[in-house]
Amino acid sequence: MPSIVNNTQILKDKSKMQQPSISERKSLSQFVKEYNPVILDISTVFPFVLFPDTLRIDLQKVSIIHSEFFWSKREETINISDILAVSVESGPLFATFIIKTKFFTQKPLRIRYLIKSEATMTRRIIHGLMLVKKKDIRIDETEPSKIIAMLEEVGKMS
Repeated sequence: MPSIVNNTQILKDKSKMQQPSISERKSLSQFVKEYNPVILDISTVFPFVLFPDTLRIDLQKVSIIHSEFFWSKREETINISDILAVSVESGPLFATFIIKTKFFTQKPLRIRYLIKSEATMTRRIIHGLMLVKKKDIRIDETEPSKIIAMLEEVGKMS
């Protein structure tokens, strides 16, 4: 009859066999690219904004990166589930993107001087992400261009 010590040794040996080798393990950067890819990055138009702002969308959040001066940035991150509404105000040349959240209800977040087509596409993508999150639908696709196409289609429906 084996003793307890021998059983733990057998369990340790089995766990060693089940662990993937170093080459089979995913790195953190691979994991982030696969499971939380940046879907879209748009920036304000340079001549009208000396230090362009950037709007970055991934599957979980929207980030607004304000460039304030050389090598100086301020980032605001909003989870998709915290967004109440997104809208686009269009002018003759450019658009303003507006995000209303649970936390900034009195003063929504604005990004001015965006290209109109990019702002409209961004609104559709965020609407699609909001609907997917609300309906608890899992996104299996890992290629950003396919994700964009699917989310834009969903965003047109809402």
